[in-house]
Amino acid sequence: MFWTIPAPAAASACASVEVRLPQGAVDDGDAGDPGNGDRRRGPLFAPLPVDGVWTSVGLSRGQFFLILVASSLLFLLWGEPLWKDPRGAHLGRLVASYAFIPAACAAALAWNRKLTIPTLSAASAVIALLKLLVTAGLDLVIGTVVAPR
Repeated sequence: MFWTIPAPAAASACASVEVRLPQGAVDDGDAGDPGNGDRRRGPLFAPLPVDGVWTSVGLSRGQFFLILVASSLLFLLWGEPLWKDPRGAHLGRLVASYAFIPAACAAALAWNRKLTIPTLSAASAVIALLKLLVTAGLDLVIGTVVAPR
């Protein structure tokens, strides 16, 4: 789907500019009419791209998010659920959840036949950093809601 927009009069180098709408975008015919609102837009929710940070570290999207979610669940549920004692000692759950990441990455990378020290290190580091953000946020919410001071 194309639109040709006339170039400003001062720009004599090009006569028009073609604008391609993203796949799935809606063209309702009154493009650019500020009175009716510019209703050209893509879908509100789209699937995650197949390629992303997970492909650069040798994992598939499913493997990447499975390891991230599983390690986060280990943190939340190790020993007893975090919400039962949010101010308790977290060393055991931290060690278990972070030790799981390189082991799971090694298994997934071996399955993909991409297991090398650099890819294992990169995949483990990226997932560990994202897990840190996820679990810190969850710990903050649980500590604030379940056990306020």
